[in-house]
Amino acid sequence: MSLDLEQYAGSSEFPVVDAGDYEVVLKVERKLTKDNSKEFANLDFMIRDDVDQKFQGSHVFDKAWKDTTNPQWFDLKKLGSILVTQKGREDYKTSFEEVDEFIQYINGISLIVTVEKKYDDYAQKEVNSIKYLSYKPSKAGPYVKPVKDTPKDESKNLEQLDLPDSALPF
Repeated sequence: MSLDLEQYAGSSEFPVVDAGDYEVVLKVERKLTKDNSKEFANLDFMIRDDVDQKFQGSHVFDKAWKDTTNPQWFDLKKLGSILVTQKGREDYKTSFEEVDEFIQYINGISLIVTVEKKYDDYAQKEVNSIKYLSYKPSKAGPYVKPVKDTPKDESKNLEQLDLPDSALPF
């Protein structure tokens, strides 16, 4: 059986997912544009792989640009609506001293987003986007990274050695 990866060679893109609601986990990073002129928050919504749904492990990206009325913060309406999905948390809070504290607070949260599919005229292809302010609380709870099963036969292949303590290098 041969494996042909030509279609994926050099590609860092994720497949375009069907439009609809998805359970996701959020990763947020502060970034600069290529020319370093503008800062934004990169919102990486990974479709959860611990929930039974299509496109598990795929990513849909969004950006929150610096707020023009409050330049030390990013799009407050967008990030604030993400925060509201977390009202059930024991440590829920709405006041933050700085943007990095807020980013750390929402990094890794689970929520539901509405993904849209649209044609990008500039890129000349179909792309995904997150419907603006479509955030809802997760029904699946906190994200639990699936543990890969290890083969049960693996332990049979191990050989046990009895070594005296003096043979150990430490």
